[in-house]
Amino acid sequence: MKIRVLVLDDEPSICDLLKISLDTYGMETTVCNDGTEAVRLFSSARVMQRGFDVVILDLSIPGGKGGLETFREMRALDETVVSIASSGYFDEQLEVDLRTEGFQSFLPKPYNVEELVRQLRQLTGRKY
Repeated sequence: MKIRVLVLDDEPSICDLLKISLDTYGMETTVCNDGTEAVRLFSSARVMQRGFDVVILDLSIPGGKGGLETFREMRALDETVVSIASSGYFDEQLEVDLRTEGFQSFLPKPYNVEELVRQLRQLTGRKY
């Protein structure tokens, strides 16, 4: 069974790269660049009983709903949502704050795909 991943990032090139890369690793990847769309996709997948195993949320979405607000809305729908926060702005306190909010992991940008895949496999307990 493939790991199903939902990616929210405002950079189309990052979305494209992650979709191609994660799909190459045998995952099923859905990407979007808007928090409202991410919540809609998340909710719709749950209704169809094909929920995402992990969501990767960029914290900063200029002019839109960022990852933290998006995560809170997803968590209201499903308190067991497994999430990775991603941001180009990192400090240790941010990571502590995100874990307090309920994020399972944090990836500072730039990150490499191999590290992301390792985290996805670790969070889901699956190798593919």
